[in-house]
Amino acid sequence: MKDIPAATGGYFFAARFTEEDEDLLLILMLHQEQGHAIDEPTLTLKRSLNLQMEHLDLAARISISGWQAGKHEPVSLVRGRKEVSEYFKSFIGLHEPRTNTEGTQKLKIFIEQWMEANTYSQSEKEGVRERVLDYAKQRKDEPVELNVISTLVDPQRHEKFFAEANESGLGAEFHIDRRSLSPWVRVIYNDSDIKLNFSRRLLNKRVRYNKRDKTILIKDIELSEEDLR
Repeated sequence: MKDIPAATGGYFFAARFTEEDEDLLLILMLHQEQGHAIDEPTLTLKRSLNLQMEHLDLAARISISGWQAGKHEPVSLVRGRKEVSEYFKSFIGLHEPRTNTEGTQKLKIFIEQWMEANTYSQSEKEGVRERVLDYAKQRKDEPVELNVISTLVDPQRHEKFFAEANESGLGAEFHIDRRSLSPWVRVIYNDSDIKLNFSRRLLNKRVRYNKRDKTILIKDIELSEEDLR
C-alpha cells in the first residue's frame, strides 16, 4: 500500500454481529459537513456539524467466518461508490472489479448462473437480459444499483439475489460497460460488405443460422423501393 495515499478525514465506525450463525463485521466511513440549526431559546440560526448519513462514503461487510474458512472474497461492498481512499479499501482487503468491463462481465456471469439454477425458460432469460440492458441504458453515465437489478432479475427473490450477488463481490452501486453488455442480448456481425445486428430472441424464429454451411436465413423482411435503390 506504500504507493496509495493514506486516508485522512471522516469517521470510522465498526459493528460486529452474528447473522444465521455467520460472524460478520460491518464497517462504515462517514464525513461531516457544516450546516445550520435553530437555537430554540433565541430562535436564531447557529452553526452545526452534521454527519452525512444519507451519503455513505463507504460501507463494507466482512465475513469473519468466511475469511477464517479461506473464502476467496470475504469482503463485499454494501453501499457507497463515491471515491474515498484506495488506501482504506486496500487496508480492509476490498477487491472490487478494476474496470467497468470486468464488473459487467461479473454481473452477466452471476445472472446467468442464477437463471440456470432457478430453471428460467428461454423466453424468461431473454426478458431478463433485455430488462437489465434497458435499465443500464437509462442510467447513461450514472452507476446502476444492484437492488434495482435484483428486482429486474427475480422480483420474488430479489433480496436473496442481492445478498448473494453482493457476497460474490458486486457492489451495491457500480458502473456498467454498455458496449460489452449489448452482445448479451444482440447478435452483431461485421465484415467488409455486410453488417448484421439483431436481437438474440429472433434466432431460430425469424433468423436461422446454419453453422456448418455458414449461412443465415432471415424471414419476414419488407423492403421499400427506396431501400433497394
